[in-house]
Amino acid sequence: RAMATFSELLASLDQSPQVRGRQFERICQWYLRHDPLYRAQLEDVWLWDEWSEREGRDLGIDLVARTRDGKLWAVQAKAYDPEKTLRKSDVDSFLANSARSDFAFRLILTTARDLSGNLRKQFTQVEPPISAKVLCDLESADLFWPESPDKLRAPKPERKSPTCKRKLVSRRVGCRHPHPR
Repeated sequence: RAMATFSELLASLDQSPQVRGRQFERICQWYLRHDPLYRAQLEDVWLWDEWSEREGRDLGIDLVARTRDGKLWAVQAKAYDPEKTLRKSDVDSFLANSARSDFAFRLILTTARDLSGNLRKQFTQVEPPISAKVLCDLESADLFWPESPDKLRAPKPERKSPTCKRKLVSRRVGCRHPHPR
């Protein structure tokens, strides 16, 4: 079987927090490149170490994305316990280091089940703006996930019969975190 659910992909990650974190960064890069919403907005997505304009080591910014109109996004990838809530203190270095004029938008992608109230409050009080995707957002993404991080590549397009008209039904229901504009 070549495709999996997000939960199955998550279960396949290494148990070492460092390795797991790196694997999740690559998964987030794949997600931003292949999710229909982000694929339409983004021209490219780099891991921090691949981004040619990086200044020094990763200080909370794990990925950088460039929109089709040339704006940059800073992205934090947090492979976190799915039973836990992501707190502001978990992403303070990202918030501090991404609050720069060269970033037009900031995105947190996490496997945590929710965000703390303190962290949510940050979303309304800062520039550049911030949004987040938590576990339920990733689980409901309109994607066929690879079965393991070693199989991250472009999904094969679905074959459609010319006589069959299908309506794509969005599975983005029940999550409280809106997509960026």
